[in-house]
Parts: sequence; C-alpha cells; structure tokens
Amino acid sequence: MNFREGLVAVLGLAFITAGCATTGASGVTPMMDGDLPEWVEELPEGTPPEENEYTDEVVLYLLQAQQFAEGDEGIEHFQSALDASLQGIEEYPENPQHYLQAGEAYLGLGDYVGADSMFTRAEEIYPRYVVETEFHREGAWIESYNLAIEASQAGNEDAALAHFEDAHTIYRLRPEAMINLAASYTENDRIDDAIDMYGQVAE
Repeated sequence: MNFREGLVAVLGLAFITAGCATTGASGVTPMMDGDLPEWVEELPEGTPPEENEYTDEVVLYLLQAQQFAEGDEGIEHFQSALDASLQGIEEYPENPQHYLQAGEAYLGLGDYVGADSMFTRAEEIYPRYVVETEFHREGAWIESYNLAIEASQAGNEDAALAHFEDAHTIYRLRPEAMINLAASYTENDRIDDAIDMYGQVAE
C-alpha cells in the first residue's frame, strides 16, 4: 500500500469533522465553570487565570486578527497578541491565561511547536484549562489534517507530510494523522519513525 492509498480510509472523516471546530479568542470559553464535565472538576485546581491589562489587550488583538485572518494584517495582529502575551508572562509568570493566549497567537502564526509548548504550560499551572486547550488543539488538528489531505490530493506529498506533522504536534488524541505519518515515513525509509508512530497509534 502506498501513502496516497493509505489516505482513503480517513479521507471522508477529514471533511466531516471540518465543520466541528471553531477558533475563538481567549476569553471566549467553550465551556464555562459550572458546566465542566466531572473528570475536569476532579483535576487539581492549580492557579486560576486572572485578567489584567495584558490579557485584555491580547483579546482585542486576537479578535482583530480573526477579522483579517487571510492577510498580512491578520499576521500583524497575531504577532501583536503574541508580544503582549509574552510581556504578560514576563510580568506575571504564574498566570496561566498568558500562556493560553500565547498558544492561540502561535497557532495564528502557524507555529505549532510554540503553541503546544504554551498550552502545555497553561495546563501545568491550571490543569482545568485542559477544557480550553483541548478545544484549540483539536481545532488546529482538524485544520492541519484537512490541509494535508488537500496537499496530498494535489500531489504535493512534502506539504502533506508537513501538515500531518503539524497536526500531530498540536494534538495527539486522534490516530488519523499518526496513521498517515507512519505510512509516509515507511515510504521514505524512515523506519524507526514509522515504528514509533505506529506505537503511538496503538496507545
């Protein structure tokens, strides 16, 4: 089986799930306190987020970025959001909201490694933030996964591989991108990487 044949099994899922994700500026919480599932409420409370001049500034930048998401102006707003978030981290290093917002800004800038790092730190400080970070992570996963499918259909396997890797970087609780990565690694004689990826699929 070649890599493109391997896509067939998950192709339909990509477009079915595409409409399920939305991306919101931090402060627009997909699930508010009181509506949390029991498993989230059982997590350690940690240090709850607090709003301040930096978090308020970032919310505005993120909202502006979404209005101009396709152009250079959107990138500028995402960069401004990131800059303000990093300033907030420097001044209030134990406020998890700064890390959450920095993660969103990194996503807007296409830096999935940076986003993963910031979301992880937000979860460490305030474990219950997982309800928001998972929302953003899976939304980014869906977007990257669909881009990978589109790239593969266009015959651009290098771009497809890069998008599958982005998807895997930001979210690891779905196996589809891993399966396709493992198949791609196998075709490119990256056997150790393929074995590792199949192991993660099994987990």
